[in-house]
Amino acid sequence: MARGEITGKKPAQTPDAVMVIEATGKSQSDKPTKAKATPKVPPAWHTLREFAAAHRLSMAMLFKLKNEGRGPREIAIGSRRYVTFEDAAQWRAEREAESPAALEKAAAKKAAAKKVAAQQQETTAA
Repeated sequence: MARGEITGKKPAQTPDAVMVIEATGKSQSDKPTKAKATPKVPPAWHTLREFAAAHRLSMAMLFKLKNEGRGPREIAIGSRRYVTFEDAAQWRAEREAESPAALEKAAAKKAAAKKVAAQQQETTAA
């Protein structure tokens, strides 16, 4: 029969098989061990997986955007690829600028500027 350590079952204790653990002269120190206090340094960039998670993209979508030339600028260090926070912010601004709402807003702004320019030409011509 397999031992309790192997099967994960507790061994049955009988009254005559009670083990007593005696204290020895050597014991662990009551002092807590000193851990080196190193300050937590924030990361300077995202890995591709962290970037995708932060922007709620799947890795497949990130690579699709990259293949289309619409992905973020990457830094290669060895075989690893990273995206800096600045590049991520620039990428978000570019994606925001190409969204349909931004295009409509830009078109409306352009039309308003043309209207103002036309009014100025009428006033100078008169």
